[in-house]
Formats: sequence, structure tokens, C-alpha cells
Amino acid sequence: MRIVRHIYAFVAAILLLTALSCSKEGGREPSLPKMSGDEVVFYVGSANSPQSKAAARLTSGDSLMTYGGGFAIYGAYHTAPSFPGTTENKPQSLFYNIPVERDDEVIPPSDASVDAHPWHTVPTIYWPYVGKVSFFAYAPYNADRDSLVVTTRYDTAEYPQLTFTPNPKATKQVDLLTGIALNKTGAEGEAVYRVGKGYVDMDLYHQLTWIDFRAKASYEGTTEQFNSWLNSNFGSGTCVGVSSITLTGILSSNTGTYADPSSVTRGFTWENPSYDASKYNGEYILSVEGGELKSPSHAPLASTESFNEGYTVIVEGDGDGNNTENGLLYLLPQTLPSTARLKVEYGIFKTDSGDPLMLYSASFNIGDLPDGKNIWGPGKHIRYQLTLPLTEISKATITANVTDWEIGHNYDHGTYLE
Repeated sequence: MRIVRHIYAFVAAILLLTALSCSKEGGREPSLPKMSGDEVVFYVGSANSPQSKAAARLTSGDSLMTYGGGFAIYGAYHTAPSFPGTTENKPQSLFYNIPVERDDEVIPPSDASVDAHPWHTVPTIYWPYVGKVSFFAYAPYNADRDSLVVTTRYDTAEYPQLTFTPNPKATKQVDLLTGIALNKTGAEGEAVYRVGKGYVDMDLYHQLTWIDFRAKASYEGTTEQFNSWLNSNFGSGTCVGVSSITLTGILSSNTGTYADPSSVTRGFTWENPSYDASKYNGEYILSVEGGELKSPSHAPLASTESFNEGYTVIVEGDGDGNNTENGLLYLLPQTLPSTARLKVEYGIFKTDSGDPLMLYSASFNIGDLPDGKNIWGPGKHIRYQLTLPLTEISKATITANVTDWEIGHNYDHGTYLE
């Protein structure tokens, strides 16, 4: 299979380079370099893990290939010492939007922080004899193009613009990762058996914000008093639970691109759109009926053991080991406007059937949370914690905990390619 792939890759590479060498830029033919026989090979570092709701979490090379289609790579050639060069010495596009796939064979470099499998482009790309190449990558390559639109021109050295629109349905959302590797040459790097020098370490970083929720009930009294109130008003075999959570007034689409990593962390930046109601029109709903939230009987907010003691995991896939993440939201980084709202519907339910006996509703203005808790940063994890009263609804409260994406989750989100 590898032989057939390399034959195809060789032919495709010839066609690609022919097309590139014949392209015009500003009325002149760009002077592209001669290519060596050394393949550009990638190793993906241990920076972060792309997430997916489609089937399984993309925390390994196997799952990234199966569900993400690998990642895509762009390359800019330059003879200037560093990207993006100068006005007189600008980079040129060497290749664009080429898929990168993981090799089944384990060929590890000495760096233990990277996955032991090399990643190859299809078609194969080669190092130039002279000059340097700067790379930009994004994943997943096979993202729904209704969610991810990639725009660029092959005849310029501009990095791509990524326009991302989170799917309104939480179970269909995917993560977005990007990475850069600047000013690389084929002579760099340790020689690896059957790979050679010049392999590229490519770390991929989360560019969305991960949102999830936990909740607890609130009752002015002891656990025994609450249970007595519950039984006398609703009978035995009942529980308290959340039936739905709705976010409204959220930025629903945005565009980002490469940025100088000395000024912007991880070499990628999102546009900062001014407030416009037509842009901040995103609505995202999690519900028991839709499969994003656990049923009240599986996530009761009030029980003899946990009532008034701590927050209950209410979203599907949050730390329950079932390898699905239906209830986690991957949304665009933004400063929430004052119109952003979180509405939660909860109540008292029959434990066996899930039928509601009493329903409540509470709404929060999450755009006005203090201390920067209204800011969703790229690569950040926002956990909203809801305290939901059963007698005085006006006393419902919300807090937001902000951490880095790879911190604070029961899954090992800090490990990329295992």
C-alpha cells in the first residue's frame, strides 16, 4: 500500500509543482526553488487533543485519522532569514491545503514528547535545496465545510483564513486546532531511520472555547427537612434534575488567521468584531431529550449523600468514562455582550419514568459576569456552576470557573497523540 501511495504521490507532486511554477503573481512568474529528494515529514507534538462529538474523542493518532481525516498543511518558501520576510524579499506559496496522514509504521525520533508515528503529506512534498519553509496547519481536515470555510490563494504566500461556524447542534460540534512551524530547512533535525533529517515538529493548539456545566440544588434546611418536604408534596420515588440549558446572544461565526507568534500566543488570532445583533445570534441548546444532558434519575441534584454538598455532573460525557462528549460545547472565543443569556430549566421528576412533577426556570446574564468571567478565550475551559433553589427561584446563582483547556477535566485532555 505504501508503494502505491508513493507512486500516486510522486505523480501528484509533479502536477502540483508544475501548476505552481506556471502560476502568475502580479504579472510575473514566481521563482520557485529546486526540490531535493528529501521528503518533508511531520511529527505531531503533545500540545493538545482535538475533540469530536462524531464518534470518539480525538485523543490519539488513530482517532485523528479515523474521525478527523488528519490535518492540512500550507507552506511558504522564503530566502529571507525569517518569515514573513521583507517588502523586497517576500515569501512565495510552495504548497497549500495538502492533507497530512499518519503512517501506520512506528518510526520514533528521540524526542519522547511526540507521537512515534511519522505523518506524510498526500501528495508527497519535498524540501527545497536552498531557502526556508514556514508551515501552517489546521485540523480536522475533514471538518464539515458548513462549519469550517478555508480561503486562500495558491499563488501567494498568504496563510489561509479560517472562517468557523459552530454547529448549532452540540452533538455535531467539532474542535478546531491550528499550528505553525516557522523558518525550517531540510538540513535541520535529527536523522531518523527511513525518514531522514528535516522532519518538522508540529504542535496543534485549541482555538475554540470549551464550555460545560454543573449544578446543585438549594433548599433552606437540612437534608432531612428537604426529603420530608419532597415526600409530603410529591410522594416517594422523586428526584431533582436539570431538563435543559440554553445559551443565546452568542457570536455564531468568525474568521481567524496567522499572526506573529511573538505578539499572539500560538500564532493564530481571531477577528474582534464589533457588536452586531446579526453576528451575536447564536443559540445552543442542551437537553435531556436531545441527548446532551443526563436524565434527572442519572444525575439527581438532591440526594441523601450529596444534597447541598457539591455540584453534580449533568452533561453527557463529562467525566463518566463513556467516551462520548455530547454535552460539551465548543464555541468561538469572544467577549460576551450584555445581551448574552443562559437559561436553565429544572424541576422535580419521577425517578422511574422521568415525568415532570414541578418545573422551574432561571435566567442569567452571563455577559455581565464580573472579573473577566464574561471572556471566552481561545484554548480556555469555562465551567458554569449553577445553584438552583426549589423555593425562592430569585435566589438562583451562577459562577464561572476559567482554566486552560487541558486542565480540570476527568479525561486526559492534555495528551495529544498517545
